[in-house]
Amino acid sequence: MGIGILGVMLAHYLSWAKTASIIPTAFFRPFTGLVFTEGFLLVSGLGLYYSWQKNSSIKSFYKKRIYRLFIPYMLISFAFIAYSAITSNSSLLDSTLRLLTLKFWIFGNDSMWYISVSLALYLAFPFIYRFLFSGKMYPQVKCLALITLWISICYAIHIFFADYYKSVELGFPKIWMFFLGMLLGKFAYSNTKTSKTHIALFCCISVMAVLSNLSDNDFIKPFADCLLRLVTIPIVCILFNITQKWNSIAHKILGWFGKYSLELYIIHLLAYESIKFSYQFFSSIPYTSYSRIGATISIIAAVSTCSFVHNGINRLLKRQLV
Repeated sequence: MGIGILGVMLAHYLSWAKTASIIPTAFFRPFTGLVFTEGFLLVSGLGLYYSWQKNSSIKSFYKKRIYRLFIPYMLISFAFIAYSAITSNSSLLDSTLRLLTLKFWIFGNDSMWYISVSLALYLAFPFIYRFLFSGKMYPQVKCLALITLWISICYAIHIFFADYYKSVELGFPKIWMFFLGMLLGKFAYSNTKTSKTHIALFCCISVMAVLSNLSDNDFIKPFADCLLRLVTIPIVCILFNITQKWNSIAHKILGWFGKYSLELYIIHLLAYESIKFSYQFFSSIPYTSYSRIGATISIIAAVSTCSFVHNGINRLLKRQLV
């Protein structure tokens, strides 16, 4: 998760600061795509599988998800969204939908799409779990069927509701990674050993990732990015496990970023958005320079406040989180 949130923040910074095309940043760009948000969804599915094995109570499951994701998001976001509503003259309905994480599903193009998608998948998790892991049919077959169904739904929306699909394209093509993460969670939980079949499958996915990324088809490209993550994420995990024995400071830093990944994600996005809305008060500054300043401030604000915010919310919700 530490590598993932660092990649996301770096990718956003390069985009906001208008430096993504500058040659010196070429060294960092590959790092941003190693895990990214597709990896977050994969790990979420895997982690929830483990959580479900410890306690399969639906009430307890939903309570934890609300107190660990939804309420922290609302607490962190309220001031930012209120400020944005004032400076951008957005409606009360728009601000309310954002605070409830519903705006993405209705209007799309929301910077908090990952939170919206994650909450929806968390709500659906017990039902997806029951479908995948009950009955006699192999869960691998069911997972493949579910992924195929979801891609088909995406394609149907892409064809018949093109404008809507374009507005939700940031999130929809990535959702199937969550299903796959649940299946991987089962294999990991049962200590399934890597076999020649798994290696052959990994090689096939690698070939598919390369071939699909050569396509310039707008619909295929987001799914091709997911396949690419399925190649890079295992490599990152292997390298991380190997180098973890060195007990280097790099692993401590990555662990720190992983611990506060939720707060870092929310704060740096909303901070930059608020700064962007404030440009009307600093219009004498060239917009490119203002964007770079805003991007820098948003990252610094997230890194410097995430632990304080995390600890404050945990203290506030201590009784509920027990």
